Amino acid sequence: MKGAVEAEAAISLPARSRSWFIQAILTAIVFMPAWKWHGLWPGVALALLFNLPLVLGPSRITIYPYSRRLVFSYPGFGSFRRQKVVDLAGFSRVYSQIDSYAARSLHLSGPQGEHLKLASFAQSVRSANRHIEEVAELRKRIARALHIADGGEA
Repeated sequence: MKGAVEAEAAISLPARSRSWFIQAILTAIVFMPAWKWHGLWPGVALALLFNLPLVLGPSRITIYPYSRRLVFSYPGFGSFRRQKVVDLAGFSRVYSQIDSYAARSLHLSGPQGEHLKLASFAQSVRSANRHIEEVAELRKRIARALHIADGGEA
């Protein structure tokens, strides 16, 4: 019985990790020229539109190994979106890859070319290699829990 409880222990991870700093800089880059050329309210509107995917995207991802399903959870103010459930039965490998400058992302892939991006991890301001270690540890945990191959760094 203990093994079944341990197998069902959910693996929870954020959809985005430490991306607020980069997002703030990019928002300022979008806002400042719009404010200078068109005024305050068009600049604010453009900044809000720029941040809409970040606000409405999934905030948390939970993997349930025993039932082999993944649940994307959305923030409370985006309650018009339901939790999205994905069946993980067709996926056979978990791997990570370079997502953008100093960022890593975690992916699942299947034998028929299915790919699913789980999460993105931005570089920590305090520790340059922390996100690489986090992704490697999560990748190993997911591979062990789902009994799939660990594809390493792609």
